[in-house]
Amino acid sequence: MGERKHTCHARRCTVAVPPTMLMCRKHWFMVPPAIRSRVWRHYRDGQCNLSPPPSEEWHKAADEAIAAVAAKEADRG
Repeated sequence: MGERKHTCHARRCTVAVPPTMLMCRKHWFMVPPAIRSRVWRHYRDGQCNLSPPPSEEWHKAADEAIAAVAAKEADRG
């Protein structure tokens, strides 16, 4: 069984990124700095392999980051 490709979590983005990264560079820098800081603050080494699993706080921050990018892209629409 082949290794699963990890892609940017921004909606409709298919850019491959390392598993430790939430988004590609373009989308990551669309995220407001305060949200980017929360994503990194709650990131735990090894969570990409689910050991330990991502925290609820990380999931909340990641969801905010994804929503922030989606809102900015909709504004450009």
